[in-house]
Amino acid sequence: MLWNKNNSEVSKYEDSEIIKSNAILVVAISIFALGFPAAELLLDDWDVITVITVRNVFAFILLFFIWIVFEGSSVLRTANWIKGFWIGGIGFGIGSFLLLF
Repeated sequence: MLWNKNNSEVSKYEDSEIIKSNAILVVAISIFALGFPAAELLLDDWDVITVITVRNVFAFILLFFIWIVFEGSSVLRTANWIKGFWIGGIGFGIGSFLLLF
């Protein structure tokens, strides 16, 4: 546990993982927040569904490359793609539609 500092090697590893996780979270939230002003500008010219589709496609591409970098391309064959697309379509698709519409 993080509050038990008996083993310094383990706690150093856990501390670095916490810092890394928090840094990734800050970057993710910043990228997410930058999407709203861009969406507002794009909504003047584009339809809502088009903005949502483009935004989700770019998010998928970015997450796909991050996944390959961190876990390697061998996990692509063993991934449950059907379940992933269902969860992504319902969670991200409906969620992003409700955020912009």
